[in-house]
Amino acid sequence: MEEVTLKTILQALKEHSEHIDSRFDRLETRMDDLESRMGNLESRMDSLESRMDNLESRMNGLEKEMYFLRTDMEKCFSQQEEK
Repeated sequence: MEEVTLKTILQALKEHSEHIDSRFDRLETRMDDLESRMGNLESRMDSLESRMDNLESRMNGLEKEMYFLRTDMEKCFSQQEEK
């Protein structure tokens, strides 16, 4: 009787252990997927940051061009007014 009870307990522990191992395997897979997605997100954020830097640089260039254009136009208008 005791031997049967002991075997039953051991079998239950084995099944429980296998169930827990299975859940940990699924959790590890999900964590790997999440880590991969986070890496992709980081890469996309770096790309976006680079694009924003390029846009900022282009806007600064445009701002300088507008300043020079305005300055040139003011010179032209003041020369016109002097005539």
